[in-house]
Amino acid sequence: MRNFRKIWVGYVLSAAALPLLAIVPFRTDLNILSPGYVTTNASQFSFGDVNLGSDSQQTLVIYNGTTDTLDLAVAPTTTSPVFQPSQWTTTTLFPLDSIVVGVTFSPTSNIAYQEFLVAEILNCDRPIVMPLTGNGRAESYYALTFNTFGEELKSVMPNLFPGKIDLGYNGGRAKMYGFIDNHNDSLTGVYTGFTQYWPYGSTGTFPDPINCEHTWPQSYFNEENPMRGDINHLFPTHMDANSRRSNYAFGNVVQNITWQDGGSKLGQNNYSEIVFEPRDGHKGDAA
Repeated sequence: MRNFRKIWVGYVLSAAALPLLAIVPFRTDLNILSPGYVTTNASQFSFGDVNLGSDSQQTLVIYNGTTDTLDLAVAPTTTSPVFQPSQWTTTTLFPLDSIVVGVTFSPTSNIAYQEFLVAEILNCDRPIVMPLTGNGRAESYYALTFNTFGEELKSVMPNLFPGKIDLGYNGGRAKMYGFIDNHNDSLTGVYTGFTQYWPYGSTGTFPDPINCEHTWPQSYFNEENPMRGDINHLFPTHMDANSRRSNYAFGNVVQNITWQDGGSKLGQNNYSEIVFEPRDGHKGDAA
């Protein structure tokens, strides 16, 4: 009866207990295989930098230097798609013959990867454990975040942004009216739903009767820049609704309503304080 040995090739996430050897001797006390070696063409594979969306290939050659026929099975032990072998089936490896296994590195994140390729010959001394390393690289914008996590990533993120740009009051209003809140050449007052024609891309700042609502009232910061032109809290609104809102705090109007239009109200809350309640469609943005 012919002697067969099985070699299992796969991936493990940790190899603390696996010696890193490229040449594996057979155990002589088994009296099954003749003395010899199974060797590989490399002790490790480093794929270097590979851009996300691309891949890189390396070729693993496993050579049977013994006089026995080996049964070679290739399969990953992890579902990770990052390092993938080209063969997934059982293969017979004859004496003094070799098998070629392609290994593809396809990074999915902007990080450094390390896994291990394991070739195990059952009942023999030890497996072959081959480190696989590679860097997934994001192009341009996210390049600064390479292999950063937690607090380190948090500290790097501000470097991705050029910092604040003070558009000024006129510049902020022009961006709001002409681009950000302009839909199909139309502006909609956030408090009442009133609509006004205004060409998309216009640089004007007076789409009468629409004017500029400061969600955080100007009187709270003495109409100073850059707060006055901070586009994060500027919205188009009908001038009457803007005037009614004045600098009243937002709240739930439950009594003594003195003005209402389009769902917005001016009146008193449960504590008899005068408050302004935006219509439902704008409450999220106002908050």
